[in-house]
Amino acid sequence: HRLHGAQRNGLAAGDAEQVLLLGEFSQWQPIELKRMKNGEFKTTLNLPTDGPSHFEYCYQLVQPYGETLYDNDWEADDYVPGPFGRDNSVVRVSQPS
Repeated sequence: HRLHGAQRNGLAAGDAEQVLLLGEFSQWQPIELKRMKNGEFKTTLNLPTDGPSHFEYCYQLVQPYGETLYDNDWEADDYVPGPFGRDNSVVRVSQPS
């Protein structure tokens, strides 16, 4: 299964200088997204399908003056409560048994 990263345009990532993808698939270690010419940030990951049926993730937006914000993928498969008082996005890689 592929996670095609951020279709991050509009207000949420508008002022971000850098967007990082954080998720269970990388043990929550940041993966930097590439800024495209049109201003969107993107990456493509190949996610394993022989383990968990889904992975939680979110985006870290680094603003011009160093402020860090967190945001969801608003086209995610689902959302679940996270440990920091906000939801995490969910990508499904296989159907639950």
